[in-house]
Amino acid sequence: MKPMNKYGFLCLLLVTSSIITSFLPFKDIKEDETAVETTINSKHYLFQALTATPLGGGLIQLNSSNYDLVVSPGSIQCYLPFFGRAYSAPYGSSEGGIKFSSTDFDYSVKKKTKRGWSIVIKPNDNYDVRFLRLEVSKNGYASLTVISTDRQQMLFNGTIAAAK
Repeated sequence: MKPMNKYGFLCLLLVTSSIITSFLPFKDIKEDETAVETTINSKHYLFQALTATPLGGGLIQLNSSNYDLVVSPGSIQCYLPFFGRAYSAPYGSSEGGIKFSSTDFDYSVKKKTKRGWSIVIKPNDNYDVRFLRLEVSKNGYASLTVISTDRQQMLFNGTIAAAK
């Protein structure tokens, strides 16, 4: 059997990734302002982090596509990395990152003039995370700022995807 050349490998990789993404429970909404606004107001979407910026450091490219914030009408689930200074850590915790679920949270959306939306999520049942601020552009790109009680703030850049 003959080894695959680099173009054949790239084609195989492209086909495989398109098949995998077709099975994901979220759909891409970039380039459609109405779809972005509908998604935000429905409170049923996924923020996928592509980069992280700690308060005192530079931009970090995230290699995993598993870092995200899932928002649904009754809950939020956050699974994000943390790079920076923590002022205290919970006793017995061996896991890092910003990882939590919440079913008791405040959710507010404010439309910005010609620039997109600003969303503030305040979990009432989580001690560490005070609030999440999500700035969403009209074409679906977003920045998420996480403000914690015991850690430096983190900024994540990524995209918004609607639930299918």
